[in-house]
Amino acid sequence: GRIIKSNHVGGVILFSNNIKERSQIEKLTSWYAGMESSAGVHLLIATDNEGGNVFRLPRNEYASFPGNMALAAAIEGGSSEQLAFEQGRLLAQDLLALKINTNFAPVADVNANPFNPVINVRAFSDNADVVSRLAGKIAAGMERQGLVTTYKHFPGHGSTSTDSHTGLPRVDLSRDQAFAIDIAPYQQAISAHAAPDMVMTAHIQYPALDETLGTNRNGQ
Repeated sequence: GRIIKSNHVGGVILFSNNIKERSQIEKLTSWYAGMESSAGVHLLIATDNEGGNVFRLPRNEYASFPGNMALAAAIEGGSSEQLAFEQGRLLAQDLLALKINTNFAPVADVNANPFNPVINVRAFSDNADVVSRLAGKIAAGMERQGLVTTYKHFPGHGSTSTDSHTGLPRVDLSRDQAFAIDIAPYQQAISAHAAPDMVMTAHIQYPALDETLGTNRNGQ
């Protein structure tokens, strides 16, 4: 509490090791929510709840929704795209009931490399238009309930061959390819006046978009 108050912290994220069961989550998020007035800023209480493999809530207490690629397959098989909207809405209901007001989802990456070790089935599709439509639908469902949404991982993690949790991926698409594939979901959301509340950046190298080298903690 002291760190949040004295540093005017604006957000916290809950990972699986912070989340055990409903009563424990409610106690923790209520405590965080109580810090708002002291911190002087609206506190974003966030988690990653994409569905599928990345699902932080206890699966024995909450509906475990399918991942994005499975959801897209159901829609391709004949289900309405409204299914994505409803999944977003229900995900939001569960999070907001726990005082979690921000979701680092949906994934807006295009699965251009099917052997991608970190995105893969977390993406809706290898087709940028499909990703754009379904990311928009699921985000709209979340936002309808009042949940803060996040498109990730900008400018695009779907073409990488390295897991950015363990190394520094490099994307070697051309600038034209980057805009046609990776950036398309973001552009389409903005063009449709349906931009997400936030965008999460990727820890990657993308020379066609920015040749600047990153620096380490020593400034090198």
